[in-house]
Amino acid sequence: MTIDALVEDGKNILNNPGLGNLLLENIIEKIDMTMILPPVTVKFPHAVCEMTRILETLEKDKLQDSQTYKMIKNTLLNRKLQTYGYSTVVVIAESHLSLHTFPEDNYFTFDCYSCKYFDEKEVLAVFNEHMTFQRSNINVIKRGLD
Repeated sequence: MTIDALVEDGKNILNNPGLGNLLLENIIEKIDMTMILPPVTVKFPHAVCEMTRILETLEKDKLQDSQTYKMIKNTLLNRKLQTYGYSTVVVIAESHLSLHTFPEDNYFTFDCYSCKYFDEKEVLAVFNEHMTFQRSNINVIKRGLD
């Protein structure tokens, strides 16, 4: 199952780093799957501290004209312009679930990949408890050869 959706008040709802854990754990419970590892949430764009330290070292060494310096500086500037958000992934015995949020755009994507049948209405019910879709694209692909 995949969901791509625009959400009312997404800037507030989707900017919560705990949202992915809450939704994915609730979905797993509702569709009776088996969590192997707890959800992992990362913020993106990823931290830039290592690249900043390298840039500072190049400046101390007076290498601002180097290609490396220019490339790192440009990359850091571009990262400031990128859309931010959170990605949460959880591994289940039946496969995995993921949620990617883009708060600035009021947008998220969700995937539930499972070798076991589940009721997609239960998944939608969890989302509907926490947010209102303005627009969505929901796909359900039946697994198997039959």
